[in-house]
Amino acid sequence: MVKRLGCWLLLALCVPGSLAAQSREEAAEGLIKAYLRDQSVPGVAIAVSENGEIVYSAAFGYSDLEMSVPVTSSTVFKTASVLKPMTATAVMILALDDALDLDEPIQTYCPAYAEKRWPVTPRALIAHAAGVRPSVFADIFNREHYASVAEALARFVDDSLVAQPGTRIEYSNAGYTLLACAIEGASGVSYDAYMRDHVFGPAGMTLTRRDNPFEVIPERARGYMVRTEQNTEQWQGLWQPRHLSETVIGVPFNADPVDPTWAPGAGGYLTTPVDLVHFASALMNGQLVSADYAASIAEPYRLSNGESVPRSLGWILGDFDGHTVFFNMGSDWNGSSALWVLPADAFAIAVSTNKGFEQPSELIEALATIWRGTP
Repeated sequence: MVKRLGCWLLLALCVPGSLAAQSREEAAEGLIKAYLRDQSVPGVAIAVSENGEIVYSAAFGYSDLEMSVPVTSSTVFKTASVLKPMTATAVMILALDDALDLDEPIQTYCPAYAEKRWPVTPRALIAHAAGVRPSVFADIFNREHYASVAEALARFVDDSLVAQPGTRIEYSNAGYTLLACAIEGASGVSYDAYMRDHVFGPAGMTLTRRDNPFEVIPERARGYMVRTEQNTEQWQGLWQPRHLSETVIGVPFNADPVDPTWAPGAGGYLTTPVDLVHFASALMNGQLVSADYAASIAEPYRLSNGESVPRSLGWILGDFDGHTVFFNMGSDWNGSSALWVLPADAFAIAVSTNKGFEQPSELIEALATIWRGTP
């Protein structure tokens, strides 16, 4: 890992003496500037919260390279899959209000989804264990516009399951579109309206909104991709002839115009790192659901054979210095976001960039090390 990532990412460990003399903010700034340079990332924003308060928020680089527009704290980036914990939270709100049962067949709330060989439940969908259509690279280049959850659902409503629910993990954006449909059926309002009124609004997420390629959205970051020798080899089949002939290794290029509306519930929203840590804080302090909810996130999903997997309520579970962390990272062709939460310390970090497939997981862990100490 050290050879691949270099000292820029392990700054907190490579130069421990200098960290004692620097403030955390100075250390973070040095790390992020090196990240922008070494990973050819056009722009990035970061936010850190402790005990529900924003303790650090910063923006670096450019939201639009051609117009030299700098990133600011109000630049909105792609949520990508970081939307999934928010969708899962909405499902839990409905469950706690007795409007939805996690173990009922999904057709109870989403009757448009055809009956399958085995029952599909919200609980299994949240953990990507329902056997619903797996995500594929082809979805990335979607150019069809889906104006509603129902339209997006029609893409796969008649598909067969690829596995019996509960037997294995199959990462599925389609599964979260099913959850969005269930939210509409259980609440009686649109997915967008329910998220606005029951998740984004109560959490103080003032800039989070649905992404729409036809709408003029203030301060939306423009999306870029960077081809490297490594990912050119690794992503054979993803790169198309036009990418290989028209781009230069290591230089950002304008990402293809795509339509993000194909997977409501799984992605297709815009947000800021400040809004993301507000969401994390609202979960930890009981603003959205009972305080027991944060504790329940730490419970891994159990497959039918008894094996536990590090997924819970839309999150991936990990460990930091002996404490459970929950996080989610998301990338699409036009941008990336990551949210990292340490409930034991009421601490959260979020990072967003406008570089496609730049899941900033290693950066966010290095930043956590700056704030919380050596993991």
